[in-house]
Amino acid sequence: MHEIPAVNPLPLWELAHRYCEARAFHAASELDIFSKLDTERTSDEVANMIGLHHRPVRMLMDACVALGLLEKCGRKYRNTAVASEFLVKGKPFYSGNFVSLEAFSYQSWAKLPDAARENKPVARIMRDERHMKFFTHAMHSTSVFSATILAQAVDLSGHKRLLDIGGGSGVNAITVAEKYQNLRATVFDQGPVVEVAAEYIAKSLAAPRISTMAGDYLKGLPGGHDAALLSNILHGEGAEDNRALLKRVYDALEAPGMVIIADTLPNEERTGPVFPLLFALNELLYTEHGDTYTESDIKGFLAKAGFGRMNAISFEPAPLSVITALKGA
Repeated sequence: MHEIPAVNPLPLWELAHRYCEARAFHAASELDIFSKLDTERTSDEVANMIGLHHRPVRMLMDACVALGLLEKCGRKYRNTAVASEFLVKGKPFYSGNFVSLEAFSYQSWAKLPDAARENKPVARIMRDERHMKFFTHAMHSTSVFSATILAQAVDLSGHKRLLDIGGGSGVNAITVAEKYQNLRATVFDQGPVVEVAAEYIAKSLAAPRISTMAGDYLKGLPGGHDAALLSNILHGEGAEDNRALLKRVYDALEAPGMVIIADTLPNEERTGPVFPLLFALNELLYTEHGDTYTESDIKGFLAKAGFGRMNAISFEPAPLSVITALKGA
């Protein structure tokens, strides 16, 4: 008979089982359970509203209570504050589309051992118009939150025209243009993506000052801007391509100009936080050379391109860091 180990294996077992938490969350979001629970209701009432059998709905709702997404009093449930803010359709920070994107990615993560063995992407990024638009809408839903933080963190009052490189839905350009009334912005991304951006821009009070331009930032950038933003761009490329991209940004910017890098960064020792280190594995799944980069990595890319006067800002609770640098300072 073996002696009982001195260390408790329970954390390992819980970690091995943690995918169940994500899948329960994905399912509840896909079934739009949270949109029904800004008002107290029983699981039977919710099941009737969404047209499903009572048993699975009760099981999902109980699991969401344990996950901190719902509260339960007697037989009635309601959203916690975080679920009410981010998981109810129609609210400004609704993130259900992003949850759907993560649920879609679940199948790709099952291939992670293959990606590690082969050191190449094993999950295919859909490049057709439909999937590009789906991805852009999904990222918009979560980027509203980070865009608000970014607009508060970076002072663009001295700049006239912003180039939002790989700007996706235009959420960052919209948010900063609404804050800075004298700022004009260009959302630069692939054709199907800027079509989505145009839809969001049209709803903004800053719409007359925001334009779109289709293009590939790995091939060239438009001139005529004195500020450039790369939000969640660098992690998709390898170090060599990032150095070349930032040199391209430097050459395109008018002086004095500012570049803003927003991304999720691990610490210098690459021991945490958890999110950027796991996100590096996401890049292993989907890209040839992508990775997450430390602050010193990015400052090295910027210095090589010619930028100076660098400044770094980190935020909690958002897994976002911002590095700014100047041309001609």
